[in-house]
Amino acid sequence: MDIEFIKELSNLGGMFLALCASAYFVKYTSDSHKQERQLLYQKDTDNDTRLADLFANTHQEYMASMQQLNATLSSMSTAITELRSEIKIQNERR
Repeated sequence: MDIEFIKELSNLGGMFLALCASAYFVKYTSDSHKQERQLLYQKDTDNDTRLADLFANTHQEYMASMQQLNATLSSMSTAITELRSEIKIQNERR
């Protein structure tokens, strides 16, 4: 009976060791993937922040250029009106 009991313990010991090794591997893999996910989330958050800043800066620059364009168009409209008046005066003198 003692020999059979020792054989059973030996078989269970090998199984238990394999089970412990498998559990450690699963835990290690899970922790590794958790760290990787956290790194990717952080990079994604950083990229989102930079993209939002880019949108804000681009919008501000676009609005500034639109204001400059409106001022230029307004002055051109005034210049065209003055030119039209001058041409009309010149045509009346002839």
